[in-house]
Parts: sequence; C-alpha cells; structure tokens
Amino acid sequence: MILAKASPAGPGVVPVVKRAAIGLGVVALLVFWGLCFLFEFSKTSGDVPAAAAMRFPAGSVVVDTEKHCRADRCWSTFYVAPPPGMTATELTAEIEGAGVGPILGFFSDPRFVYSRATLNGLTVHVVGRYW
Repeated sequence: MILAKASPAGPGVVPVVKRAAIGLGVVALLVFWGLCFLFEFSKTSGDVPAAAAMRFPAGSVVVDTEKHCRADRCWSTFYVAPPPGMTATELTAEIEGAGVGPILGFFSDPRFVYSRATLNGLTVHVVGRYW
C-alpha cells in the first residue's frame, strides 16, 4: 500500500502559489510588451541622439552639433574636442573602441545608438544614429 505524503503547508497552498506566480509573470510580460509598444510608436523618423546619449569620455567638449536627414533616416554629427591630456587621435580610438557595438539607451529612451568617429584635425567628428 502506497500512502500519499501530506504537504506541511496544508492542502491547496502550492497550487495557489503556482497560479499567483504564473499570473504575476503574465502581467509583467504584458507591461513589458506595452512599454515596448509605446516606445516603438512614440519615436519619429526624424529623431536623432543627443550628446548625452553618446556618452563621450569625461572632459570632452562638444564644439558643435549638426542634424542631417536623407529619405527616412536622420543622424547627428558631433564635433568633439578631446579632454586635456588626450589627443584627438586617442579620443577617436576611444570612441571607436566603445562604439564597436551599439550604445545601450536609458530607461526613458531605451533605443540603441550606433556611432562612428573620424579624425578631423584637432577635433573628432562623431556620427550618431538610432537603429
């Protein structure tokens, strides 16, 4: 004869906890999907990243910023002077090293920023764009 072992928490407690965990997971998934949907449809094709989204090295100075558009894509061009003690070549290498992959966005704007840096005399031209 096989006897079933009784749960120390009492009958029906484990299924209630499982159902609550599944329900909480479904709600979290729906909230996440809703936020993604909101961010996707709140952006426009003319959006360009701001200098803060580029995360330049500390002490770097953004001398000028331009916005360019073509067809359905826009991008920002930042003219960046290196911080004291760093050459423009070193700044270019550091930005390119950090920009190999996309720069992760913030919670308020979770889009990825893609960047490319080129040396131009004493400043560095950095092109930043979304998607």
